[in-house]
Amino acid sequence: MNDMLLDFLNEHLYKLVVGIGLAYAGVLIAMAVDLIFGVKKAKELKIDRTSTGYKMTASKAQKYFSPMLCLTVIDVMLSIHVHIPVFTILWACYCVFCEYRSVMEKSWEKAELREAARTMNVIIKNKEDFAKVITELLKEEGKEEGKEEEDESK
Repeated sequence: MNDMLLDFLNEHLYKLVVGIGLAYAGVLIAMAVDLIFGVKKAKELKIDRTSTGYKMTASKAQKYFSPMLCLTVIDVMLSIHVHIPVFTILWACYCVFCEYRSVMEKSWEKAELREAARTMNVIIKNKEDFAKVITELLKEEGKEEGKEEEDESK
């Protein structure tokens, strides 16, 4: 019994712990690289580096590591049958891919996305005025279409 337990610990859990450790380290390194490049891009664009930007990294860590912890528990439960932490490694690959995409995005694309978000925020805040403008535009367009139809029938 003792030999079987030692054999299980040496063969199965060792691989599992190494795989899980590498997965967590990979995600942590990818997040650090994204943070460094994000600060660098902000300096280049002369954007203020505030605590809000740094807090986004912390919230991202929570979004990545909470599911990863659950998947690690599942991998530990499956370690009797599967000798590597498949789910944890797959999630880590997804997180690293997301961080890679974040680093490789052009800074002007992010600026355009931020500008679009600000525009939508203004529209939402002033939705009554926006609805009036849209209604007036549609009425004017309808009048123009009516004039074109009259001109074509003559």
